[in-house]
Amino acid sequence: MCAYSPLVWVDTPACQRAASQLCWPLLKQVISSSLPSEAAICFFSNTLQGLQIHGQHETCNFALVTLALQIYSALRPQVPELRVVMEQVPEISHDSLEHFDSRLQYPTQKQGEKRRKENFKRLISGCIG
Repeated sequence: MCAYSPLVWVDTPACQRAASQLCWPLLKQVISSSLPSEAAICFFSNTLQGLQIHGQHETCNFALVTLALQIYSALRPQVPELRVVMEQVPEISHDSLEHFDSRLQYPTQKQGEKRRKENFKRLISGCIG
């Protein structure tokens, strides 16, 4: 949990380092074990809050959007409550979220990583500072 704290500090270099080098590798270690849904929600919420605080900085924005997408993609199937967190993002289109979720859960065609990331970034644009 502490590894995700720098994402919400008012310290851009610490946020960028945590988002790009620390958070995802640590989360990958515990995904295979039973991660409590409260922890997943906390990690995802901190990442979105980090975007709200540091989203105007290009390097942080890139690292945080990537991290948020990785968390959502990896944990959404096991933690349905992540959708509730997404629904609280300001200005989110619920139809677009539904479409993104359905493509995530039932992929019909291989979507490129860049396009998937762009779609996700549009979804969460309301929380990017």
